[in-house]
Amino acid sequence: MPAVIQSYGNEKPSRILIISPYFVPTANSEAFCGGKVVLGLLKRHCQVAVLTLSPDQSPGYLGRRDESKYWDLLKGYTYQFPASPKTSKLYAIDSALRYKTLAYARWIAAVIEKSQMLHAANKFDIVYSRSLPMVAHIAGFWLSKYLGIPWIANINDPWDWHHIPLLEKKKASLYQCVSQSVSNYWLRRTIENADLVTYPSDRLWKFHEKISGIHHRAEVLAHIGYGREVTPDREVFTIVHAGVLGLDTGLRRSPLPILQALKIVQNRIPETNGKLRVFFIGGEEAGIRSLVKEYELDQMVKCTGMLHYEESLKCIASAHLCLLLEMEMDEGIYLPSKLADYVTAGKPVLAVSPKDGVLSDLSRTSGIFRVDSDDPKAIGDAIIRYYNAFKNNELESYAPSKDLRLKFDEENVVGTFLDLASRLRNLRPVGAS
Repeated sequence: MPAVIQSYGNEKPSRILIISPYFVPTANSEAFCGGKVVLGLLKRHCQVAVLTLSPDQSPGYLGRRDESKYWDLLKGYTYQFPASPKTSKLYAIDSALRYKTLAYARWIAAVIEKSQMLHAANKFDIVYSRSLPMVAHIAGFWLSKYLGIPWIANINDPWDWHHIPLLEKKKASLYQCVSQSVSNYWLRRTIENADLVTYPSDRLWKFHEKISGIHHRAEVLAHIGYGREVTPDREVFTIVHAGVLGLDTGLRRSPLPILQALKIVQNRIPETNGKLRVFFIGGEEAGIRSLVKEYELDQMVKCTGMLHYEESLKCIASAHLCLLLEMEMDEGIYLPSKLADYVTAGKPVLAVSPKDGVLSDLSRTSGIFRVDSDDPKAIGDAIIRYYNAFKNNELESYAPSKDLRLKFDEENVVGTFLDLASRLRNLRPVGAS
């Protein structure tokens, strides 16, 4: 394997088999989260192998690659497999029956075969599966069983698409009903059989206890944040939102309340039309640009479209305030991965999110201010407060606290993960069932 990058210390190396279907260079947030974890493990002298979907065949992200230099080192540790390898129909049926799944059966078979070959050459200590998609945990289950090693299952989002709160639900076909039943079967089997389940938030953990009907022990491990060194503009107050926005995406992250709030700010403080800039970074819909024009915010609001991850970090570093817009739901169960980057960059965060949720919990710590998505006036008032602090050189008082920054610190997150993995290895040594 390639030489590892600069390390934190001299801990005993661990051999970790990582099953992460969405992984860099695929351009999505789960892939970025996984990439940062693996880079952190390499700094700890861990030996890793990452088995993943071929980026050009990742459902929903076909052809979307992120070419950030951060990921260059990981190429030597990554094994990519197509979602549906070219095999006979008989082999496909056999794989589906063998691994008890309707989806990704041939991918799972390829991952297991390669993992067994790698393990025979140099035994792994831990198998670590990461979702979405949840098929990572099907492979994790079988590999833990076949290789006789402990299994850590990391669940970063609701288990599967049909469990995502408020995602538009259409009448399911017979095949979809069966597929969802199989998925729910693997949810229960994962929780019951994994040596450890980890979540990025307590609320996501409790959500899975509810949908599975199984109370279970778990650990909370936050996402890792990255930051860049860029000096923000001293004359123009800059706000950055990084992530998906849309009017009809099903995720209900409408920018409308933000635009309404900015119009309030513009009307109350006309100078902001030249002294305040808002950048929307990420995928967009044509309707968003139309709304910007409709509200006459063309001079204030800019849409960058998709950027590579490291470029988005530069934009975040150039901001005075970062904006976080959550989907509309009764309870905020997510820990948004972009929050980790905002906080690591030392930026104040204005969170437009549910009253009851993870961000509401975190807002009790300095660095995050939460407002309701249906209250443009409150959003506008908050922006004006930050703008005035910028003008008076008082923004530092709104910066994230030391404790909040530590939550997303790479060394802290990876160190905690390895402590947990070490305990599992002691409880169930390699080869024990």
